[in-house]
Amino acid sequence: MIFVRNCIGAIFTPWGRLPAGAFAIMCFAIIGAHAGLQLYITGQGDDLEPYNPYAMAMFGLLWTSFCVLSRRFHDASKTAFFLVPLLIVAFVVYLKYLDYMPLAGSDFIEDQNLALLAARARFAVQALGLVMMVVAILGQGDIGANSFGPVFYERKKATRDVPAAHAALPRAAEKLAASAPTHDRRVEPAPREKWDEKRRQEFLASGPRGKITPAESTRHKASGFGRR
Repeated sequence: MIFVRNCIGAIFTPWGRLPAGAFAIMCFAIIGAHAGLQLYITGQGDDLEPYNPYAMAMFGLLWTSFCVLSRRFHDASKTAFFLVPLLIVAFVVYLKYLDYMPLAGSDFIEDQNLALLAARARFAVQALGLVMMVVAILGQGDIGANSFGPVFYERKKATRDVPAAHAALPRAAEKLAASAPTHDRRVEPAPREKWDEKRRQEFLASGPRGKITPAESTRHKASGFGRR
């Protein structure tokens, strides 16, 4: 089920990876659908409008071919930016082919030559696409994850573990707070009377014993210290 889901995603988006086996299956399906549409449009001739639903489906197959080719190059850690201008050229050639297709039945040689030129340009684009697909099938992909993403079959498994990791964060934070040193924790101050008693005890323990300066002796005598 994961394999089928990933293959459906590879049809619409060029980001990610695609192994050789899945790429070969999808290439055969795309080539078969493209050939069937092209034969149907050619057989109908003047009975179809230039921009009919079948022709629009051929444009959709161009985008699908771009997506699977990009993913196949990503599987080998290779960029697919060079496919963007090829996709633009293919769109332009197909547009011209649809424009000049009604001219094939014209009585003028110039119109027939334009239709023939558009057909040859379309054939050249298709031949180039077939060559690139064969090269991509024969190429070797990376083992394990690379800079373009994880392995094709493990994508859902990797994303499925993310919620569990997020759920474990609060428990990990609680354990970390419980194991923190005591000096980092907030200490509630003791009541005021206990602090006063503590200070008095510290004063008595640290104060001078048996050492009275002359100034203190004079002050004690003036205040009557020790008299009954």
